[in-house]
Amino acid sequence: MNERKVVIPRFEILRRGEVIRTVPVNRSRLIVGSEEGANLRLKHPAIAPRHLEVIVVQGRYLEASNLAGEGRVLLGNQPMNKARLREGDALDLGPVTLRLTYAREAEAPAED
Repeated sequence: MNERKVVIPRFEILRRGEVIRTVPVNRSRLIVGSEEGANLRLKHPAIAPRHLEVIVVQGRYLEASNLAGEGRVLLGNQPMNKARLREGDALDLGPVTLRLTYAREAEAPAED
């Protein structure tokens, strides 16, 4: 019997190169920022209230949009306004980096 894998996107949150926590992307739209209403709140003066938006496109991949302004989000050390993300991509938001990873978990077989 073939075992199906469930793929769960998640961001590793890094500060000074160390992973401080891991957050699953468990919604179709994720707002990253310092404001209280952000889905992923990062409290730091260099983080804009609404710094980054990440959406799940057609359930297949993630797309990130810079909401903070020109040069405030880097992808691969290059300024980014909007980009399709791939596993291992690192989004630098000043003092914090978000690195995209995928957790692959076995899905329980359906019962008859």
